[in-house]
Amino acid sequence: MGEPTVPRRPPLPAGAGPAVVPVHGASAEPANRYRSTPAAAGPPPVNALKEHVMPSYAILAEFEARPGKEEDLARFLAGAKAVVDDEPGTLTWYAIRVSQTSFRIFDTFETEEARQAHLDGKVPQAIQAHAGELLAAPPVITPVPLLAAKLPV
Repeated sequence: MGEPTVPRRPPLPAGAGPAVVPVHGASAEPANRYRSTPAAAGPPPVNALKEHVMPSYAILAEFEARPGKEEDLARFLAGAKAVVDDEPGTLTWYAIRVSQTSFRIFDTFETEEARQAHLDGKVPQAIQAHAGELLAAPPVITPVPLLAAKLPV
């Protein structure tokens, strides 16, 4: 048997590709892994990745913005990062804009307990509280197992 083939999605129309939601005034451009200015001094964040920590659990959350509320939802999701920064069990957290109206959150955890603590925490509560105002449909929240991950060392 030959090598397995990976199905490919058709290309998106120009300007319809994924976009990272800017966080706290950051550029929407992908982050450059090399800083042009020195990093701030001080201890690493509470949830900084440690070399021995490998996430095994994740959440994929899918959101569709209510018409006219796309930018409000983008700002809301970007602002949620400040809350997640205080969750020691959340190893990585991404807010992603897939199209003009579709958004995702992808986050990872070392343990099932950490994932459940996040699901019971402030971000899901805030999403639920603002769902009627910002979302066209209920969010789809899917706990998923991670098969593999590449993390910075």
